[in-house]
Amino acid sequence: ALRESCRKRTDRMMQSFDLGLRGDASDAAMLCQADVRNLVSLVSSLDEDELGRWARALAAAGEVIICGHSASKIPADYFAHRLTLLRIKASAIKLNDSTDVESSFARLKPGDVVVLFSFPPYYTPIEDMLRLANFKKVSVLTITDSMSSPAVSKGGKDNEHGVFLCRTDSPFFFNSYTAPMALVGILTSMAAIELGARLDDIVKEEQQVRRFMNGGEYQWRNYDVGDDKKKARRSPRQKEEGQPKRRPGRPKKSTSK
Repeated sequence: ALRESCRKRTDRMMQSFDLGLRGDASDAAMLCQADVRNLVSLVSSLDEDELGRWARALAAAGEVIICGHSASKIPADYFAHRLTLLRIKASAIKLNDSTDVESSFARLKPGDVVVLFSFPPYYTPIEDMLRLANFKKVSVLTITDSMSSPAVSKGGKDNEHGVFLCRTDSPFFFNSYTAPMALVGILTSMAAIELGARLDDIVKEEQQVRRFMNGGEYQWRNYDVGDDKKKARRSPRQKEEGQPKRRPGRPKKSTSK
C-alpha cells in the first residue's frame, strides 16, 4: 500500500544518509538527520484512506481557505499556489490580519474547506477560527505537530475535522517545515489524481496559452486542444522562416502623385 511504499523509500533515504554521514559529527549531518527523522515520522503516521478522503474534499471544495501564522504562512502560501494550479479556488491568509480573516471567514459556506497550520509557539486565537468554521459547518483540516495544539478540536478527529501530524523538530529555531511541505505535496498531488480527465484538460488548456504567448493568435486558432501532439499548421515559408502566420492587412495606399 501507499504507507509501505513510502516507508521503503524513506528507509532507503535513511540508509543513504547514514552511509554518507557516518562518523561525521558536523552540524550539517545533525540537521539532515533531524529532517529525515521528521519525514519518517510523517510517513509512518499517514493513513491512505484519510489522505484520499481529504484529497477528494479539496478537489470538490467550493473554496479552500488556508490559514497560517508567522512562519507557517509559508507552507500555507505554497498549499494555495498548488491548489490554484489545479483550478481549485484557494487563498492563504495570515491569522493576525483581522481584515483578511473577517473577509475570508464571512464568505464560508458548506462544501468549503478550511486548512489550519499550527506549530509552536502556538497562536492561541486559532481556536476561535476553528470554532467559527465548525459553526458554519465547513470541513476543517489541521496540520500540526501535536493533538494538544489549539487548532485541534476537543473531540479530536471526526468526519468534518481531520488532523495530520508533522514533527518539526529542529536543533535551531522553533520549527523545520520540511515535513509539512512534504505533506502539502502529497495532498495536492492526490487531489490532482482525483480530478481525473479534468486534469488532462487543464494541462492542455495551459499548453494552448503557452503556444499563444510564443506564437501569437495564429497558433491559438490552429491548435487542437484535444490533441496535444498536433502542431499548429504553418505554411512552408513559415516553417522555413520559423515565424507565425500574419493575417493579411489592407494594401498600403500609394503616396505617389
